[in-house]
Amino acid sequence: MNHRKAEDLIGFPSDIRQVKSQISGISQKTVEFDSGDCMEVDAIICCTGYDTNLAFLDESCGLSIKSGMIVHPLYNYLINATFPSMALFDRAFTITPFLFNEHQASYFSRILANEIQLPCKDTRIKDANGLLTLYKHRSNVRHSYTLENHIGYYEMLGNLTGFHFIDYKESARIHKFVLDSRMRYPLQYRSWDNSYWD
Repeated sequence: MNHRKAEDLIGFPSDIRQVKSQISGISQKTVEFDSGDCMEVDAIICCTGYDTNLAFLDESCGLSIKSGMIVHPLYNYLINATFPSMALFDRAFTITPFLFNEHQASYFSRILANEIQLPCKDTRIKDANGLLTLYKHRSNVRHSYTLENHIGYYEMLGNLTGFHFIDYKESARIHKFVLDSRMRYPLQYRSWDNSYWD
């Protein structure tokens, strides 16, 4: 197993060797790494993520796709800044998906019902541009919309809608625990029973 984590992942069978350098060449059953090491392998499984296809978005909707996956301009990671009756859910990264979507849906439904007033178009676009500028230094474009303070985001939307679905501090604790566990115990963390979380 090839990965870039500082520590070995826990829980793998003894016949799986963990390597922390990149593959530089493959010849039949031999893999060579940029460290100079070579290894005989039975299989190579590439787990490199996925591509998002947003080809259905037309220029006329006022949105553009940057670097293949960043939809811009989105106000508050959600609302088409040009035409605010349109929203694209789940466009940020490093989030808690169900909580993220629940808060976004609550927020957007209240906008459509005219219960929440948005700022003017220029302000929405300026805000969206600021968000993109803030993260433009990141080498991986996928990380441009990484929501580093997702708990603050839920709290902000909760304050706007008047609905707080959870204890935000407890959510932050659980989110960190799951992230850490996923990194350290990738084979086991999904199968723990409820007693483990107590």
